[in-house]
Amino acid sequence: MVDTKELEMMDFFRELPEKTVEKIARAARTETFGQGRVLFRQSENLTALYMLCAGKVHLKCNSATGGIHTLDEVLPGESFGISAFLGETKSTFSAVCAEESRIMTLSSDTISELFETEPSVGYTVIYQVVKLFKSRMDKHTRQFVNSMGRHPEIRAF
Repeated sequence: MVDTKELEMMDFFRELPEKTVEKIARAARTETFGQGRVLFRQSENLTALYMLCAGKVHLKCNSATGGIHTLDEVLPGESFGISAFLGETKSTFSAVCAEESRIMTLSSDTISELFETEPSVGYTVIYQVVKLFKSRMDKHTRQFVNSMGRHPEIRAF
């Protein structure tokens, strides 16, 4: 079980009723991981939602040329591994602790059960997921456009 006040600081759970946050808090777990710890790898099935309490996590992706690129930096209060909401889904990136990090997790089975028994919670959380996806998509689009603008063959046009 985690502290409900700490759970309320997480991006997905700020707008939920107190009773719902208490249910989630009973199912969530907190653990501390050292710098360099790989939480999950690209193409692995995600089995939990991760919520960063303290520290920093990098989301990394392997490129077709074999390089490893940092897509995003997760800071306290932010969540990642949200594909766990979709059942058995493979991750599009790896998550690596950039420094010692304290992380809350919520299993995908618990998430599914909660959504089934309390559809209003599912709606609120999925709305937060959509906002997060949009934010990340906007950021990654800007990164892509910036990168393409520096490509010598494309700049010639």
